[in-house]
Amino acid sequence: MLRGGVTLSGSYRFVSLTLKGIERRLDGIYEPEDHDGPVYIVEFQAQPVPSAWFNLLTKIGLYGETHPGRAVRGVLIFLRAGDDPGLLPGAGPPLCSVAYLDDVLPRWGTSPYAYAWGLASPPSTPDWPRRRIIMAYQRTC
Repeated sequence: MLRGGVTLSGSYRFVSLTLKGIERRLDGIYEPEDHDGPVYIVEFQAQPVPSAWFNLLTKIGLYGETHPGRAVRGVLIFLRAGDDPGLLPGAGPPLCSVAYLDDVLPRWGTSPYAYAWGLASPPSTPDWPRRRIIMAYQRTC
């Protein structure tokens, strides 16, 4: 293998491959208005799908390819923690974050006060984008 490269174990074949049908629809996107902050691509996963993380990473890559000057982050929101097939190597923070609605929403409660608190959280709070995203999801359910 190339110097400093990866050593492959086992038998491999090298081919050129064309991937067709790359068009992807984003569940949601937070794009900054009047500042250069990161873009947040949001994906909601309501059922177990083994490729959920690959789907999010594909969308981050496709958006980044068409907007090379932008910082892009991904947020994967699962209905249940048990539906998460497991974080892929390299897909963790700061590139991606994850939230589980069955964990987050019961802690927040369903009262209008809790709902208003989630939307009014100050931007200086470290998990502010995630809270805004989850509350937006709760509002649409």
